[in-house]
Amino acid sequence: MRVEETKRLAREARSAGLRVKLLTGRAAPRSLGALANEVAALSVDIAGSVDPQNVAILGPSEPIATLLPGLSYGLRAGYPPGRELIDHDGAVSLATAFGPDSCSSLSLPMMMTLACRKMALTAEEAIAACTLNAAAAMGRQETIGSIEPGKRADLAVFSVSDYRLIPYYFGFNLCAMTIRRGKIIYRGATAPRAAPIRSRQA
Repeated sequence: MRVEETKRLAREARSAGLRVKLLTGRAAPRSLGALANEVAALSVDIAGSVDPQNVAILGPSEPIATLLPGLSYGLRAGYPPGRELIDHDGAVSLATAFGPDSCSSLSLPMMMTLACRKMALTAEEAIAACTLNAAAAMGRQETIGSIEPGKRADLAVFSVSDYRLIPYYFGFNLCAMTIRRGKIIYRGATAPRAAPIRSRQA
């Protein structure tokens, strides 16, 4: 990342009425946190490792940290520090970063699985990262991202008995129905409901 060039492009983008989004590579530069704040980035897409100093800066900052675990998987790189960012009061979102040479998955549930297993997010945090926080990463949290009066009725219904099963199971589609603007646009094939999670006995 060329910092001065990034700053110049960010200024030009803002002057054109655009919001700034940053994307890091396998290892974030030391100036990432300060740069994200300076250019008033809407979000910072993170595919690899981030040092503790940047985590401490990005955590409480305004930019949403968009984690890209599928890209880490595809590139065989380190995973973003999702747990650490959240523990520093950061808001994180999840995205696939789909690309034929980097991440060959379009599955957000798979990204949730990787986030829980590789970045220590809870199921609740992974779901929030794919919904309200993802909307915030696009500057659209006022109209989408959660079930509230006045927001668009964009919903995904999963055939599970417990929300924690969405990231627990991976490799097949548990989405039973998709609703966009209040209208059903997808119905999944009839399938048995995923079994409930049971506490292990000591």
